[in-house]
Amino acid sequence: MTSDVFSVEEGQSIGLAEEAMHKLRIRHVPVVSPEGRLIGLVTHRDLLAAKVSALAPLTEDERGSFELRFPVASIMQRNVWSVGPDAPVLSAAKLLRDHRFGCLPVVEGGLLVGIVSEADFLALVTDTLDSAGKREVLTVAVAMSAPARVLRETDTVGRARALMDELEVRHLPVVDADERPLGMISDRDIRIAEAVMGGQEAAAEITVALVGTEEPFVVQRSAELGPVMMDMASRRVGSAMVVDPEGTVVGIVTTTDACRVAGERIR
Repeated sequence: MTSDVFSVEEGQSIGLAEEAMHKLRIRHVPVVSPEGRLIGLVTHRDLLAAKVSALAPLTEDERGSFELRFPVASIMQRNVWSVGPDAPVLSAAKLLRDHRFGCLPVVEGGLLVGIVSEADFLALVTDTLDSAGKREVLTVAVAMSAPARVLRETDTVGRARALMDELEVRHLPVVDADERPLGMISDRDIRIAEAVMGGQEAAAEITVALVGTEEPFVVQRSAELGPVMMDMASRRVGSAMVVDPEGTVVGIVTTTDACRVAGERIR
C-alpha cells in the first residue's frame, strides 16, 4: 500500500482536491474526519462529472469561484469499501477486479493508514517476479486482449458506448485507415459527452473525433510485461495499445489484465 496518502476533509473545496490530483498525478483522494477517520472518497471521475454538470455554462472566473466555494462533501462517495493492512494481497486484488474499483483505502481502527490501487499491485507483482533470481519472462502478448475491437474517428459515441457495454470494457482503441493508433477513448470520455449533450440519446450521433481521445500509451506485443507494467504504474495509466512490428494495432492490455496474469504466477 501507499502509506503517505494525500487526503482532504469534507469541508475543503473541490478545487483543492482537483489541484492535488493534477500535481500529484493521482485519481483518488480519501475524505477524512479531523481525527483521520475515513468518511468518503473523491475520484477524478467525480470531479469531471461535477465540472460537466455544473460548470459547463460558466466563465473561467465563475468556474474558479464555484470550485473554491463548494466542498468535497457535495460530490464525494460515502459508501466506500476498504480493507485492513493485514488483508491478503490477492483478496484485495480480487475486490478491485470484481467490483471495478480504482482503489481501496486501507483502514485500521477506523483510521485511514494507506491506500492501494492497481498501480501499487503492478509494482508489487513486478518486484515479486524479479525476486530471488526466479524471474519469469512474460510478454505483453500473454496478457493482452486480442484481437482488438477498434473504433474509427468517424464512429459515433453511440457505437462506442454499445461496444463497451457489449465487451464490458472501459477503454477502446481508436485507429486510422491503416489500423495505426490514434488514441484511446475511455468510459469517462463518453460519460462527459453524454452529460454535456444532455443524455445518451442526445450524444449518440456525435463522432469519436469530436469527443477527443486520450493519447495512447503504445507497446509492442513482444515487449516484456514486467517493465511495461512498471511504466504503466509510473505513468498512472490504466491501459496500453498493443502493436505489431509494423505498428498495426493488434490488441489492448490493461492494468487489470496485467494483475490477473501476474497474480496467477504468485498464487
